[in-house]
Amino acid sequence: MPTAGAAAAAEDPRTSRAELLVRSADLTDRLVATQSDVVAAQMNQTRARTSLTRMRDRMKARAVRVYVKGPDTLALTARAPRAYLEVAANKERQLVQGYRSASADATTEQERAEAARNDLRRTSAELAQVQARLDATIAADDQRRDEEQRRADEARAAAMAAASSRADMSFSAGPAGTPSPGGYAPSPRDPGALLPRHRQSTERQLALMRRISFGPLTPGAPLPSGLRFTGQRLAGSASWYGPGFNGRPTASGAIYDQEGWTVASKELPLGTMLLVGRGDRRVLLLVNDRGPYVGDRILDLSAAAARAVGLSGVGPVTAEVVVSG
Repeated sequence: MPTAGAAAAAEDPRTSRAELLVRSADLTDRLVATQSDVVAAQMNQTRARTSLTRMRDRMKARAVRVYVKGPDTLALTARAPRAYLEVAANKERQLVQGYRSASADATTEQERAEAARNDLRRTSAELAQVQARLDATIAADDQRRDEEQRRADEARAAAMAAASSRADMSFSAGPAGTPSPGGYAPSPRDPGALLPRHRQSTERQLALMRRISFGPLTPGAPLPSGLRFTGQRLAGSASWYGPGFNGRPTASGAIYDQEGWTVASKELPLGTMLLVGRGDRRVLLLVNDRGPYVGDRILDLSAAAARAVGLSGVGPVTAEVVVSG
């Protein structure tokens, strides 16, 4: 009886996709080998046919010589010495045996060539089926990821709208000239106060990125100089976001760059440094945004960070809070 883990693995589209890729690779190797077998069989068949044709020509030439010389030659041959007769008989037998052998070889090689061609057709058909299944699996996997991304985008858009609404309420309630608190989108009521904030936040973030070596760490390497762990750890599912958010303000006010070493968190303070790990891959990131707002996901990585840890969709990660000092 299959275990729950085995059932989960069977349903995992990544597992199915990997199995189809391996099967496709095996069939491709077999197809190449079968193509070589077909070529070799065809060459052997050609050689056998050539040998058979040569033996037919020899027998035909022998028959023509006997016919041209006529019955007198047969009579003279009959009166020849016994040794000569034995040599002539041996030559005749060798000629006939050579013809029969060449004919049998030609038939055998023809059968082998046809068998190789049949094997080639079967392998090609099976490979086409596996490739079709792989295409269908990839399409289904892409559709699933697109649906997850759509839900994440909708949740993020709702959060942006809520943040903007809170910013507007704060502006209305505050004294004249009080800057808007910002959020995901600038308030059109106070562009003069918000635009410098985004520029300043972006410049501060860029300066921090230049000062501290954010990005991937090689396996076993220590933290960059001047950083230490706090002992606070996180673990859970993470996703990533990129296209469609470039150039838009993050919750910190800095402009989003999907190639930056940043991460979104619903709870950690903005400006928190996190060492995010997946397997033996680790990357040092800066919390500068809010999210994700789908299910129980704990982090939303930038596209660059996701590539660094090998995250292509949604997957488990660990994270450790890092501080200076």
